[in-house]
Parts: sequence; C-alpha cells; structure tokens
Amino acid sequence: MINKFLNRSRLVLLFVFAFSGIIQAQYNETIRTGRPGQSINPFTTGKGILQFQQGYVYDQEKADIDPNTLSLDRDGIAKNSTFENVIRYGIAENIEINAAVDYKWENWRYYSNLPDEDIQSNYLSTFDIGARMHLVGQNKGVPDIAVQARLGMGQYFQNGEFEVKDVKITGAFAWQLTERNGLTVNIIPIIDIAGFESSKINYTLAYSYAITDKLGVFIENYGTIFLESDVNNGSYEDFRTYFDGGFSYLISNNVQLDILGGYGYNRPLVGTPIESYFVSAGISWRILTAK
Repeated sequence: MINKFLNRSRLVLLFVFAFSGIIQAQYNETIRTGRPGQSINPFTTGKGILQFQQGYVYDQEKADIDPNTLSLDRDGIAKNSTFENVIRYGIAENIEINAAVDYKWENWRYYSNLPDEDIQSNYLSTFDIGARMHLVGQNKGVPDIAVQARLGMGQYFQNGEFEVKDVKITGAFAWQLTERNGLTVNIIPIIDIAGFESSKINYTLAYSYAITDKLGVFIENYGTIFLESDVNNGSYEDFRTYFDGGFSYLISNNVQLDILGGYGYNRPLVGTPIESYFVSAGISWRILTAK
C-alpha cells in the first residue's frame, strides 16, 4: 500500500513539474492568504516567498455522547482552544510546499445522572505536509483552479499516539465576480489511513467582498460528508455543516489581520443534536526572499 502511494506521489510530482512552466505568475502585490475561514484560494505564494498564517480558535460544543466510548448516557460540553499555524513557501512560480501545524487544548465536562467529570488533554491535533499547484487562470466562465495534496499526521486524544492519519486532496476553485467580490469553492476528499475515522469529503463555499482596499468581509458554509456512517462500526455521523463569517484588514502589503465567528447545529445518527460555537482571530504575513 505504501509503495503504491509513493508511486502515485512520484507521478503527481512529475505532472506538477511538467506543467509548472506554462502557468501564469502567482506573485501578488498584496498578500493572498487562506485566512479567515476554512476555504483556501487556488493561488500559490509565488517563487521564493515564505508565508505564515497563524491564529487562535476557541470553540464550544455541546453533545450527549461520550467521544471516547460513543456512550449515550452522558451529557457533555467541550471547551477547546487551538493554535493554528500554516507555513507556505514557493519553490516555483506556480508551486508551493506547505505545512499545517495545530496544537489543541481540550476540556470535556460531563454532567448527567453520573457524577460530574472533567477530562482534559492537549495534543498535536494536526501535522500536515504537502504541496499546492495552480493549474488554470480564470478565463470567461472557467475559474482559477488549483490542486493541493497533503499527508495528515497527528495525535489522537484517545491514545496519545502520534501517527499518520489520512491523505487530503483539495480542489480549489475561485471566481472573481467583479472588482470587489468573489466566490471560492473547495472540494476535499480525505482518505483515512489509520483506521480510526471514516473516509469523508469536506466542502467549502465562501463569498468575499472588499469594502475598501484594506477592509474585507466574508461569509462561508462548510461541512463534511462521512462516507462510512455506521453506528455499529463506531461512526455515528453522516453529515456536518457549519456557517461562519468575519473580517480581514490589510495592515500592509505583507501583513493581514482577521477575525471571525461561526455556528453549527448538526444531528448525528444517534443522540440529540450537536451545537457548536466558535470564534477565531489571526494574522497572515510573508517574507519576500525573491521576486
């Protein structure tokens, strides 16, 4: 299985480098970042540019299901804090390598017929490494298109072990509708490797509007379609969806601040609805090592 994956990876790299010379330049006068929101745009950083996208997320989730045992006899509320960090570097004008590193502090409090209990943990929730390639520039009805592939690693809070989790393939599509507004769509198949979670497809749909040359606003819907939903097999969801929105502010050509908030209300296959709230603030910045 690993050999097949490596062989396919080599083919992808050959494809990437074969086409890297015929695609339009990616360097932009002002920073283009994946923050705020879940969607990524199809653009790369540009050759020789090192970019950081960092943020803090606080989320709260209420459910009547124990995430460790999937038992329905415990009401619980999770209050989590996550530090997000994305690092991107342009190795060619249309190709970048990137990594996502998230560290999470998790606090579950259970309250029901059983005695109240607090379960706290902290772990490296995300360690993804990969690459992105811009494929097509917008032309009439055809959007800007990019493909990003990442190998996902991290720790599971259930056992604390660090292991390879999944492979994520992102198709990113963006339409510049007018000078000030645009639409971004992501389709993200996630192939489970570790055997703990089901394979799934994530999606995002984001609309953005530039109020001024520095201030922008966006709204977004994103979610997950679980491909192997089976309560008897430990998978108790078939679909999740969320809504968020927020603002970005350009401090300079190379620095952008952002803030957002969001909400989700989802019904699992068992138990009562899961209600989620979250807020986030962050910064994106870049170093122009070459033009």
